[in-house]
Amino acid sequence: MPKIFVCKVCGYVFAEELAELIDSGYQVYCERCGSPFNLKGVEFKPLTREVIEEFSKSSDSPHLEHGKIVEKDSRKRQDSSLEKIIQKLATFSYVPVLIVTIISLLFILRVIFLPNQVVQIILEQVILSIPGFIIVSYDVNRINPKIKEGKYQEILLDSFCMGILGCIFFGSGVLILLKGILILFAFILNSEKKQKPYMIGVYIKDSLNRFSGIGGLIIVFYACYGLIIAFSKLPVLNIFVIIGFLVPPILAIIVLIIDATFRESLDKKYKIEISEAVRTFIFGIIGCIFAGAGIFILLKGIIMFILSIVGPPEKPELKQKLKTPEEQTPPRGPKVENIYKKREVSERPSLIEKREEIEEQETEEIVHPRISEPEKREQVRKEIQRIEKEEEQEKQIEKKIPKEEPRKEEELKKEIELRLHESLLPVKNEKDKKLVKEYFTRIFNVLSKDIKQQIKDLKIPKKEKKEILKELAFLTKEQQIKYINNLVVLYQEDIPKKLIERIKTISKIKPEHYENILEQLKYMDADEQLQFIHYLEKNA
Repeated sequence: MPKIFVCKVCGYVFAEELAELIDSGYQVYCERCGSPFNLKGVEFKPLTREVIEEFSKSSDSPHLEHGKIVEKDSRKRQDSSLEKIIQKLATFSYVPVLIVTIISLLFILRVIFLPNQVVQIILEQVILSIPGFIIVSYDVNRINPKIKEGKYQEILLDSFCMGILGCIFFGSGVLILLKGILILFAFILNSEKKQKPYMIGVYIKDSLNRFSGIGGLIIVFYACYGLIIAFSKLPVLNIFVIIGFLVPPILAIIVLIIDATFRESLDKKYKIEISEAVRTFIFGIIGCIFAGAGIFILLKGIIMFILSIVGPPEKPELKQKLKTPEEQTPPRGPKVENIYKKREVSERPSLIEKREEIEEQETEEIVHPRISEPEKREQVRKEIQRIEKEEEQEKQIEKKIPKEEPRKEEELKKEIELRLHESLLPVKNEKDKKLVKEYFTRIFNVLSKDIKQQIKDLKIPKKEKKEILKELAFLTKEQQIKYINNLVVLYQEDIPKKLIERIKTISKIKPEHYENILEQLKYMDADEQLQFIHYLEKNA
Protein backbone atom coordinates (compact mmCIF):
# COMPACT_ATOMS: atom_id res chain seq x y z
CA MET A 1 0.00 0.00 0.00
CA PRO A 2 1.66 3.30 -1.07
CA LYS A 3 1.95 6.01 1.57
CA ILE A 4 -0.20 9.11 1.17
CA PHE A 5 0.95 12.63 2.00
CA VAL A 6 -1.43 15.60 2.28
CA CYS A 7 -0.50 19.31 2.16
CA LYS A 8 -1.42 20.89 5.51
CA VAL A 9 -2.30 24.22 3.88
CA CYS A 10 -4.55 23.38 0.89
CA GLY A 11 -5.28 19.65 1.33
CA TYR A 12 -3.57 18.62 -1.92
CA VAL A 13 -2.64 14.91 -2.10
CA PHE A 14 0.95 14.55 -3.31
CA ALA A 15 1.62 12.32 -6.33
CA GLU A 16 3.40 8.97 -5.92
CA GLU A 17 6.69 10.34 -7.30
CA LEU A 18 6.71 13.17 -4.74
CA ALA A 19 5.65 10.75 -1.99
CA GLU A 20 8.74 8.64 -2.74
CA LEU A 21 10.95 11.72 -2.46
CA ILE A 22 9.34 12.69 0.89
CA ASP A 23 9.76 9.14 2.16
CA SER A 24 13.44 9.30 1.19
CA GLY A 25 13.92 12.50 3.19
CA TYR A 26 14.00 15.13 0.43
CA GLN A 27 12.33 18.55 0.64
CA VAL A 28 9.24 18.80 -1.59
CA TYR A 29 6.90 21.76 -2.27
CA CYS A 30 3.15 21.58 -2.88
CA GLU A 31 2.25 21.70 -6.59
CA ARG A 32 -0.94 23.66 -5.89
CA CYS A 33 -0.07 26.32 -3.27
CA GLY A 34 3.76 26.18 -3.24
CA SER A 35 4.14 25.65 0.52
CA PRO A 36 6.97 23.34 1.72
CA PHE A 37 6.00 19.96 3.17
CA ASN A 38 7.20 19.73 6.79
CA LEU A 39 7.26 16.98 9.41
CA LYS A 40 8.08 17.49 13.05
CA GLY A 41 11.49 16.09 13.93
CA VAL A 42 12.57 15.58 10.31
CA GLU A 43 15.21 17.66 8.57
CA PHE A 44 14.66 17.29 4.83
CA LYS A 45 17.61 17.34 2.43
CA PRO A 46 17.57 19.82 -0.50
CA LEU A 47 16.41 18.33 -3.80
CA THR A 48 18.97 18.31 -6.65
CA ARG A 49 18.79 17.44 -10.34
CA GLU A 50 20.84 14.29 -9.82
CA VAL A 51 18.32 12.97 -7.31
CA ILE A 52 15.40 13.75 -9.68
CA GLU A 53 17.16 11.93 -12.54
CA GLU A 54 17.80 8.89 -10.34
CA PHE A 55 14.15 8.71 -9.30
CA SER A 56 12.91 9.21 -12.87
CA LYS A 57 15.20 6.42 -14.13
CA SER A 58 14.03 4.07 -11.41
CA SER A 59 10.35 4.85 -12.15
CA ASP A 60 10.75 4.50 -15.95
CA SER A 61 12.71 1.23 -15.85
CA PRO A 62 10.74 -1.83 -17.10
CA HIS A 63 9.52 -4.39 -14.56
CA LEU A 64 9.77 -8.04 -15.54
CA GLU A 65 7.81 -11.00 -14.24
CA HIS A 66 8.82 -14.47 -15.48
CA GLY A 67 10.43 -12.94 -18.58
CA LYS A 68 7.33 -10.92 -19.56
CA ILE A 69 6.82 -7.16 -19.29
CA VAL A 70 3.91 -6.22 -17.04
CA GLU A 71 0.84 -4.36 -18.31
CA LYS A 72 1.99 -1.02 -16.93
CA ASP A 73 5.03 -0.94 -19.22
CA SER A 74 3.01 -1.99 -22.29
CA ARG A 75 0.61 0.85 -21.54
CA LYS A 76 3.56 3.26 -21.37
CA ARG A 77 4.69 2.12 -24.80
CA GLN A 78 1.18 2.64 -26.16
CA ASP A 79 1.18 6.16 -24.71
CA SER A 80 4.58 6.93 -26.26
CA SER A 81 3.46 5.66 -29.69
CA LEU A 82 0.31 7.79 -29.46
CA GLU A 83 2.41 10.84 -28.55
CA LYS A 84 4.67 10.20 -31.55
CA ILE A 85 1.62 10.17 -33.85
CA ILE A 86 0.40 13.47 -32.35
CA GLN A 87 3.83 15.07 -32.77
CA LYS A 88 4.05 13.93 -36.41
CA LEU A 89 0.57 15.30 -37.12
CA ALA A 90 1.58 18.59 -35.51
CA THR A 91 4.29 19.11 -38.15
CA PHE A 92 1.85 19.26 -41.10
CA SER A 93 -1.74 19.44 -39.75
CA TYR A 94 -2.01 23.15 -40.60
CA VAL A 95 -0.81 22.71 -44.23
CA PRO A 96 -4.26 22.02 -45.80
CA VAL A 97 -5.69 25.17 -44.15
CA LEU A 98 -2.74 27.22 -45.40
CA ILE A 99 -3.16 25.91 -48.98
CA VAL A 100 -6.90 26.68 -49.05
CA THR A 101 -6.23 30.16 -47.61
CA ILE A 102 -3.68 30.96 -50.32
CA ILE A 103 -6.06 29.67 -53.04
CA SER A 104 -8.88 31.86 -51.66
CA LEU A 105 -6.58 34.89 -51.89
CA LEU A 106 -5.67 34.01 -55.48
CA PHE A 107 -9.37 34.19 -56.35
CA ILE A 108 -9.00 37.98 -56.07
CA LEU A 109 -7.64 37.75 -59.62
CA ARG A 110 -11.27 37.41 -60.75
CA VAL A 111 -11.40 41.19 -60.82
CA ILE A 112 -9.62 40.99 -64.17
CA PHE A 113 -12.70 39.36 -65.66
CA LEU A 114 -15.27 41.19 -63.48
CA PRO A 115 -14.12 44.83 -63.25
CA ASN A 116 -17.58 45.99 -62.08
CA GLN A 117 -17.34 43.90 -58.85
CA VAL A 118 -13.83 44.83 -57.69
CA VAL A 119 -14.78 45.93 -54.13
CA GLN A 120 -17.13 43.02 -53.54
CA ILE A 121 -14.62 40.37 -54.73
CA ILE A 122 -11.74 41.80 -52.69
CA LEU A 123 -13.88 42.01 -49.51
CA GLU A 124 -15.23 38.49 -49.97
CA GLN A 125 -11.85 36.83 -50.50
CA VAL A 126 -9.98 38.84 -47.83
CA ILE A 127 -12.66 38.20 -45.16
CA LEU A 128 -12.73 34.51 -46.10
CA SER A 129 -8.91 34.24 -45.90
CA ILE A 130 -8.52 35.90 -42.49
CA PRO A 131 -10.02 32.90 -40.55
CA GLY A 132 -7.56 30.61 -42.37
CA PHE A 133 -4.57 32.68 -41.29
CA ILE A 134 -5.90 32.81 -37.69
CA ILE A 135 -6.30 29.01 -37.57
CA VAL A 136 -2.78 28.44 -38.97
CA SER A 137 -1.24 30.99 -36.58
CA TYR A 138 -3.02 29.54 -33.51
CA ASP A 139 -2.08 25.99 -34.44
CA VAL A 140 1.61 26.82 -35.01
CA ASN A 141 2.16 29.29 -32.14
CA ARG A 142 -0.12 27.90 -29.44
CA ILE A 143 -1.05 24.23 -29.94
CA ASN A 144 2.18 22.76 -31.38
CA PRO A 145 4.55 24.17 -28.67
CA LYS A 146 2.32 22.66 -25.94
CA ILE A 147 2.38 19.32 -27.77
CA LYS A 148 6.19 19.37 -27.78
CA GLU A 149 6.20 20.10 -24.03
CA GLY A 150 3.63 17.33 -23.43
CA LYS A 151 1.20 19.71 -21.69
CA TYR A 152 -1.99 18.24 -23.14
CA GLN A 153 -4.12 19.49 -20.24
CA GLU A 154 -3.48 23.10 -21.34
CA ILE A 155 -4.81 22.48 -24.88
CA LEU A 156 -7.46 19.92 -24.01
CA LEU A 157 -10.12 21.32 -26.38
CA ASP A 158 -8.14 23.89 -28.39
CA SER A 159 -7.16 21.61 -31.27
CA PHE A 160 -10.54 19.86 -31.33
CA CYS A 161 -12.54 23.13 -31.55
CA MET A 162 -10.10 24.72 -33.99
CA GLY A 163 -10.37 21.64 -36.20
CA ILE A 164 -14.18 21.96 -36.29
CA LEU A 165 -13.87 25.63 -37.33
CA GLY A 166 -11.25 24.65 -39.91
CA CYS A 167 -13.60 22.03 -41.41
CA ILE A 168 -16.12 24.84 -42.14
CA PHE A 169 -13.35 26.34 -44.29
CA PHE A 170 -13.83 23.82 -47.16
CA GLY A 171 -12.95 20.87 -44.88
CA SER A 172 -9.31 21.94 -44.56
CA GLY A 173 -9.23 21.53 -40.76
CA VAL A 174 -9.74 17.76 -40.77
CA LEU A 175 -6.13 17.01 -39.71
CA ILE A 176 -6.29 19.54 -36.86
CA LEU A 177 -9.57 17.93 -35.76
CA LEU A 178 -7.95 14.47 -35.82
CA LYS A 179 -5.04 15.83 -33.80
CA GLY A 180 -7.50 17.24 -31.23
CA ILE A 181 -9.22 13.84 -30.86
CA LEU A 182 -5.85 12.13 -30.31
CA ILE A 183 -4.90 14.77 -27.71
CA LEU A 184 -8.08 13.94 -25.78
CA PHE A 185 -7.21 10.21 -25.89
CA ALA A 186 -3.63 10.93 -24.76
CA PHE A 187 -4.87 13.01 -21.84
CA ILE A 188 -7.26 10.24 -20.73
CA LEU A 189 -4.53 7.58 -20.96
CA ASN A 190 -1.82 9.66 -19.26
CA SER A 191 -4.04 10.99 -16.46
CA GLU A 192 -3.92 9.10 -13.17
CA LYS A 193 -6.79 6.99 -11.94
CA LYS A 194 -7.07 9.32 -8.95
CA GLN A 195 -7.61 12.34 -11.24
CA LYS A 196 -10.55 14.21 -9.76
CA PRO A 197 -13.51 15.21 -11.95
CA TYR A 198 -13.27 18.75 -10.55
CA MET A 199 -9.67 19.10 -11.79
CA ILE A 200 -10.68 17.86 -15.27
CA GLY A 201 -13.42 20.51 -15.26
CA VAL A 202 -10.81 23.17 -14.42
CA TYR A 203 -8.67 22.04 -17.38
CA ILE A 204 -11.69 22.25 -19.73
CA LYS A 205 -12.55 25.71 -18.35
CA ASP A 206 -8.97 26.95 -18.89
CA SER A 207 -8.85 25.58 -22.45
CA LEU A 208 -12.17 27.24 -23.38
CA ASN A 209 -11.09 30.44 -21.61
CA ARG A 210 -8.01 30.82 -23.85
CA PHE A 211 -9.83 29.80 -27.03
CA SER A 212 -13.32 31.36 -26.70
CA GLY A 213 -12.36 34.81 -28.01
CA ILE A 214 -10.39 33.58 -31.04
CA GLY A 215 -13.04 30.98 -31.90
CA GLY A 216 -15.79 33.60 -31.70
CA LEU A 217 -13.80 35.97 -33.94
CA ILE A 218 -13.42 33.26 -36.62
CA ILE A 219 -17.20 32.67 -36.56
CA VAL A 220 -17.78 36.45 -36.95
CA PHE A 221 -15.59 36.52 -40.08
CA TYR A 222 -17.43 33.50 -41.54
CA ALA A 223 -20.77 35.25 -40.90
CA CYS A 224 -19.53 38.55 -42.37
CA TYR A 225 -18.58 36.68 -45.56
CA GLY A 226 -22.19 35.53 -45.82
CA LEU A 227 -23.44 39.08 -45.12
CA ILE A 228 -21.43 40.51 -48.03
CA ILE A 229 -22.94 37.94 -50.40
CA ALA A 230 -26.42 38.78 -49.04
CA PHE A 231 -25.79 42.53 -49.53
CA SER A 232 -24.82 41.96 -53.15
CA LYS A 233 -28.12 40.19 -53.88
CA LEU A 234 -30.37 42.86 -52.33
CA PRO A 235 -32.02 45.07 -55.00
CA VAL A 236 -32.25 48.20 -52.79
CA LEU A 237 -30.14 49.21 -49.78
CA ASN A 238 -31.35 51.77 -47.21
CA ILE A 239 -30.12 52.90 -43.79
CA PHE A 240 -32.42 50.57 -41.82
CA VAL A 241 -31.25 47.50 -43.74
CA ILE A 242 -27.59 48.44 -43.26
CA ILE A 243 -28.12 49.05 -39.49
CA GLY A 244 -30.01 45.76 -39.22
CA PHE A 245 -27.08 43.93 -40.77
CA LEU A 246 -24.30 45.74 -38.85
CA VAL A 247 -25.70 45.80 -35.27
CA PRO A 248 -25.49 42.01 -34.54
CA PRO A 249 -21.81 41.60 -35.59
CA ILE A 250 -20.81 44.77 -33.70
CA LEU A 251 -22.62 43.46 -30.58
CA ALA A 252 -20.84 40.10 -30.92
CA ILE A 253 -17.43 41.82 -31.25
CA ILE A 254 -18.16 43.92 -28.11
CA VAL A 255 -18.98 40.72 -26.17
CA LEU A 256 -15.72 39.12 -27.37
CA ILE A 257 -13.74 42.18 -26.24
CA ILE A 258 -15.39 42.12 -22.79
CA ASP A 259 -14.67 38.39 -22.52
CA ALA A 260 -11.00 39.07 -23.34
CA THR A 261 -10.76 41.54 -20.41
CA PHE A 262 -11.81 38.82 -17.93
CA ARG A 263 -9.57 36.15 -19.47
CA GLU A 264 -6.51 36.74 -17.28
CA SER A 265 -8.53 36.73 -14.04
CA LEU A 266 -10.10 33.36 -14.93
CA ASP A 267 -6.93 31.73 -16.28
CA LYS A 268 -5.84 28.80 -14.07
CA LYS A 269 -8.30 29.87 -11.36
CA TYR A 270 -9.05 26.91 -9.10
CA LYS A 271 -12.09 28.10 -7.13
CA ILE A 272 -14.87 29.61 -9.25
CA GLU A 273 -17.39 32.09 -7.85
CA ILE A 274 -21.00 31.69 -8.96
CA SER A 275 -21.16 35.40 -9.91
CA GLU A 276 -18.34 34.87 -12.42
CA ALA A 277 -20.13 31.85 -13.90
CA VAL A 278 -23.43 33.75 -14.29
CA ARG A 279 -21.65 36.74 -15.87
CA THR A 280 -19.88 34.51 -18.43
CA PHE A 281 -23.11 32.63 -19.16
CA ILE A 282 -24.99 35.88 -19.90
CA PHE A 283 -22.22 37.15 -22.19
CA GLY A 284 -22.31 33.82 -24.03
CA ILE A 285 -26.06 34.11 -24.66
CA ILE A 286 -25.66 37.69 -25.95
CA GLY A 287 -22.77 36.63 -28.19
CA CYS A 288 -24.82 33.78 -29.69
CA ILE A 289 -27.32 36.28 -31.14
CA PHE A 290 -25.03 36.76 -34.15
CA ALA A 291 -24.28 33.45 -35.90
CA GLY A 292 -23.52 31.70 -32.61
CA ALA A 293 -20.25 33.65 -32.12
CA GLY A 294 -20.55 33.33 -28.34
CA ILE A 295 -20.98 29.54 -28.33
CA PHE A 296 -17.56 28.91 -26.73
CA ILE A 297 -18.18 31.62 -24.10
CA LEU A 298 -21.55 29.98 -23.36
CA LEU A 299 -19.91 26.55 -22.95
CA LYS A 300 -17.29 28.11 -20.67
CA GLY A 301 -20.07 29.66 -18.58
CA ILE A 302 -21.84 26.30 -18.22
CA ILE A 303 -18.60 24.58 -17.09
CA MET A 304 -17.90 27.40 -14.63
CA PHE A 305 -21.46 27.20 -13.27
CA ILE A 306 -21.04 23.45 -12.62
CA LEU A 307 -17.64 24.01 -10.95
CA SER A 308 -19.03 26.79 -8.73
CA ILE A 309 -21.91 24.55 -7.56
CA VAL A 310 -19.74 21.46 -6.97
CA GLY A 311 -16.88 23.42 -5.36
CA PRO A 312 -13.26 22.29 -4.95
CA PRO A 313 -12.56 19.22 -2.79
CA GLU A 314 -11.73 20.26 0.75
CA LYS A 315 -9.56 18.79 3.45
CA PRO A 316 -12.32 17.13 5.55
CA GLU A 317 -13.45 15.16 2.50
CA LEU A 318 -9.92 13.87 2.03
CA LYS A 319 -9.92 12.65 5.62
CA GLN A 320 -13.10 10.66 5.03
CA LYS A 321 -12.13 9.20 1.64
CA LEU A 322 -8.49 8.38 2.42
CA LYS A 323 -6.99 6.62 5.39
CA THR A 324 -4.64 8.82 7.35
CA PRO A 325 -0.92 7.94 7.10
CA GLU A 326 -0.89 7.14 10.83
CA GLU A 327 -3.45 4.37 10.22
CA GLN A 328 -1.47 3.00 7.28
CA THR A 329 1.91 3.01 9.04
CA PRO A 330 1.28 2.57 12.80
CA PRO A 331 4.08 3.93 15.02
CA ARG A 332 6.50 1.47 16.60
CA GLY A 333 6.84 1.23 20.32
CA PRO A 334 4.42 2.01 23.18
CA LYS A 335 1.75 4.68 22.83
CA VAL A 336 2.57 7.74 24.93
CA GLU A 337 0.34 10.78 25.39
CA ASN A 338 2.22 13.82 24.15
CA ILE A 339 1.34 17.22 25.54
CA TYR A 340 1.80 18.81 22.13
CA LYS A 341 -0.77 16.48 20.56
CA LYS A 342 -3.47 19.20 20.48
CA ARG A 343 -1.37 21.50 18.34
CA GLU A 344 -0.16 18.90 15.82
CA VAL A 345 -1.96 18.06 12.57
CA SER A 346 -3.73 14.71 12.44
CA GLU A 347 -2.28 13.84 9.03
CA ARG A 348 1.31 13.79 10.33
CA PRO A 349 2.82 10.45 9.22
CA SER A 350 5.52 8.57 11.10
CA LEU A 351 7.77 7.47 8.27
CA ILE A 352 11.49 7.81 8.88
CA GLU A 353 13.40 5.97 11.58
CA LYS A 354 15.25 9.13 12.44
CA ARG A 355 12.00 10.88 13.30
CA GLU A 356 10.86 7.91 15.43
CA GLU A 357 14.05 8.08 17.49
CA ILE A 358 13.64 11.83 18.03
CA GLU A 359 9.99 11.41 19.06
CA GLU A 360 10.93 8.65 21.53
CA GLN A 361 13.53 10.96 23.09
CA GLU A 362 11.00 13.78 23.36
CA THR A 363 8.38 11.57 24.94
CA GLU A 364 10.88 10.19 27.44
CA GLU A 365 11.67 13.74 28.56
CA ILE A 366 8.04 14.81 28.79
CA VAL A 367 6.53 11.67 30.37
CA HIS A 368 4.99 12.41 33.77
CA PRO A 369 3.44 10.15 36.42
CA ARG A 370 0.25 8.69 35.02
CA ILE A 371 -2.44 10.99 36.44
CA SER A 372 -5.52 11.97 34.47
CA GLU A 373 -5.82 15.59 33.31
CA PRO A 374 -8.91 16.45 35.41
CA GLU A 375 -7.14 15.25 38.58
CA LYS A 376 -4.04 17.29 37.71
CA ARG A 377 -6.08 20.43 37.10
CA GLU A 378 -8.01 19.93 40.36
CA GLN A 379 -4.75 19.51 42.29
CA VAL A 380 -3.30 22.64 40.69
CA ARG A 381 -6.45 24.64 41.48
CA LYS A 382 -6.48 23.53 45.15
CA GLU A 383 -2.78 24.21 45.49
CA ILE A 384 -3.13 27.73 44.09
CA GLN A 385 -6.01 28.48 46.48
CA ARG A 386 -3.97 27.22 49.44
CA ILE A 387 -0.94 29.33 48.43
CA GLU A 388 -3.12 32.43 48.21
CA LYS A 389 -4.50 31.80 51.71
CA GLU A 390 -1.01 31.31 53.11
CA GLU A 391 0.17 34.54 51.51
CA GLU A 392 -2.75 36.43 53.08
CA GLN A 393 -1.96 34.90 56.49
CA GLU A 394 1.71 35.87 56.15
CA LYS A 395 0.75 39.46 55.29
CA GLN A 396 -1.49 39.64 58.37
CA ILE A 397 1.29 38.23 60.57
CA GLU A 398 3.77 40.78 59.16
CA LYS A 399 1.38 43.60 60.02
CA LYS A 400 0.98 42.33 63.59
CA ILE A 401 4.70 41.69 64.12
CA PRO A 402 6.55 44.64 62.56
CA LYS A 403 10.03 43.40 63.49
CA GLU A 404 11.17 39.89 62.88
CA GLU A 405 14.54 38.28 63.07
CA PRO A 406 16.37 38.73 59.77
CA ARG A 407 16.73 35.52 57.81
CA LYS A 408 18.45 34.80 54.58
CA GLU A 409 16.33 35.04 51.44
CA GLU A 410 17.44 31.65 50.15
CA GLU A 411 16.39 29.88 53.38
CA LEU A 412 12.99 31.60 53.27
CA LYS A 413 12.45 30.52 49.66
CA LYS A 414 13.37 26.92 50.43
CA GLU A 415 11.03 26.85 53.42
CA ILE A 416 8.14 28.29 51.42
CA GLU A 417 8.76 25.83 48.57
CA LEU A 418 8.87 22.89 51.00
CA ARG A 419 5.89 24.19 52.96
CA LEU A 420 3.96 24.23 49.69
CA HIS A 421 3.60 20.47 49.74
CA GLU A 422 3.23 19.71 53.47
CA SER A 423 -0.58 19.83 53.44
CA LEU A 424 -0.90 17.24 50.68
CA LEU A 425 1.69 14.82 51.99
CA PRO A 426 2.59 15.32 55.66
CA VAL A 427 6.28 14.39 55.43
CA LYS A 428 8.72 15.50 58.07
CA ASN A 429 11.97 14.08 56.80
CA GLU A 430 13.96 16.60 54.66
CA LYS A 431 14.97 13.99 52.06
CA ASP A 432 11.36 12.96 51.63
CA LYS A 433 10.38 16.62 51.34
CA LYS A 434 12.81 17.05 48.43
CA LEU A 435 11.34 13.99 46.71
CA VAL A 436 7.84 15.37 47.19
CA LYS A 437 8.98 18.72 45.78
CA GLU A 438 10.41 17.04 42.65
CA TYR A 439 7.17 15.07 42.28
CA PHE A 440 5.03 18.23 42.34
CA THR A 441 7.32 20.16 39.99
CA ARG A 442 6.52 17.49 37.42
CA ILE A 443 2.81 18.14 37.86
CA PHE A 444 2.95 21.92 37.49
CA ASN A 445 5.42 24.82 37.33
CA VAL A 446 4.99 28.46 38.30
CA LEU A 447 5.41 30.76 35.28
CA SER A 448 8.19 33.35 35.32
CA LYS A 449 7.55 37.06 34.70
CA ASP A 450 9.34 36.96 31.31
CA ILE A 451 7.11 34.18 30.02
CA LYS A 452 3.97 35.95 31.26
CA GLN A 453 5.07 39.15 29.51
CA GLN A 454 5.72 37.27 26.24
CA ILE A 455 2.22 35.78 26.39
CA LYS A 456 0.73 39.24 27.03
CA ASP A 457 2.59 40.65 24.01
CA LEU A 458 1.09 38.02 21.67
CA LYS A 459 -1.68 39.49 19.51
CA ILE A 460 -4.21 36.74 20.12
CA PRO A 461 -7.60 36.52 21.92
CA LYS A 462 -7.72 36.26 25.75
CA LYS A 463 -9.25 32.78 25.60
CA GLU A 464 -6.25 31.45 23.70
CA LYS A 465 -3.91 33.12 26.19
CA LYS A 466 -5.68 31.34 29.08
CA GLU A 467 -5.40 28.00 27.31
CA ILE A 468 -1.67 28.59 26.73
CA LEU A 469 -1.21 29.41 30.45
CA LYS A 470 -2.97 26.18 31.45
CA GLU A 471 -0.77 24.12 29.13
CA LEU A 472 2.43 25.79 30.34
CA ALA A 473 1.62 24.79 33.94
CA PHE A 474 2.39 21.16 33.03
CA LEU A 475 5.78 21.85 31.43
CA THR A 476 9.28 22.21 32.82
CA LYS A 477 11.03 25.58 32.54
CA GLU A 478 13.06 24.50 29.49
CA GLN A 479 9.94 23.20 27.76
CA GLN A 480 8.10 26.44 28.63
CA ILE A 481 10.81 28.56 26.95
CA LYS A 482 10.84 26.32 23.86
CA TYR A 483 7.03 26.40 23.68
CA ILE A 484 6.86 30.22 23.95
CA ASN A 485 9.56 30.69 21.30
CA ASN A 486 7.57 28.52 18.89
CA LEU A 487 4.41 30.54 19.60
CA VAL A 488 6.20 33.84 18.97
CA VAL A 489 7.42 32.53 15.61
CA LEU A 490 3.93 31.20 14.80
CA TYR A 491 2.11 34.45 15.55
CA GLN A 492 4.73 36.84 14.15
CA GLU A 493 3.30 39.29 11.64
CA ASP A 494 6.35 41.27 10.56
CA ILE A 495 8.17 39.84 7.56
CA PRO A 496 11.58 41.36 6.69
CA LYS A 497 11.34 44.05 4.02
CA LYS A 498 14.25 42.49 2.13
CA LEU A 499 12.24 39.29 1.58
CA ILE A 500 9.25 41.30 0.31
CA GLU A 501 11.53 43.20 -2.09
CA ARG A 502 13.00 39.91 -3.36
CA ILE A 503 9.49 38.57 -4.02
CA LYS A 504 8.60 41.71 -5.98
CA THR A 505 11.71 41.34 -8.16
CA ILE A 506 10.51 37.92 -9.42
CA SER A 507 8.92 38.86 -12.73
CA LYS A 508 6.79 35.73 -13.21
CA ILE A 509 4.89 36.18 -9.92
CA LYS A 510 1.83 38.36 -10.34
CA PRO A 511 0.99 41.06 -7.72
CA GLU A 512 -2.31 39.33 -6.91
CA HIS A 513 -0.33 36.34 -5.55
CA TYR A 514 1.76 38.41 -3.10
CA GLU A 515 -0.77 38.07 -0.24
CA ASN A 516 -0.83 34.25 -0.48
CA ILE A 517 2.99 34.06 -0.50
CA LEU A 518 3.28 36.42 2.51
CA GLU A 519 0.74 34.32 4.47
CA GLN A 520 2.82 31.20 3.76
CA LEU A 521 5.97 32.98 5.01
CA LYS A 522 4.28 33.79 8.37
CA TYR A 523 4.20 30.08 9.24
CA MET A 524 7.92 29.56 8.55
CA ASP A 525 11.02 30.34 10.53
CA ALA A 526 13.83 32.51 9.11
CA ASP A 527 15.72 29.62 7.45
CA GLU A 528 12.60 28.18 5.83
CA GLN A 529 11.63 31.64 4.56
CA LEU A 530 15.00 32.05 2.82
CA GLN A 531 14.82 28.54 1.32
CA PHE A 532 11.30 29.20 0.03
CA ILE A 533 12.26 32.56 -1.58
CA HIS A 534 15.37 30.94 -3.12
CA TYR A 535 13.17 28.16 -4.55
CA LEU A 536 10.76 30.73 -6.07
CA GLU A 537 13.63 32.69 -7.63
CA LYS A 538 15.01 29.57 -9.30
CA ASN A 539 11.83 27.85 -10.47
CA ALA A 540 9.10 30.54 -10.73
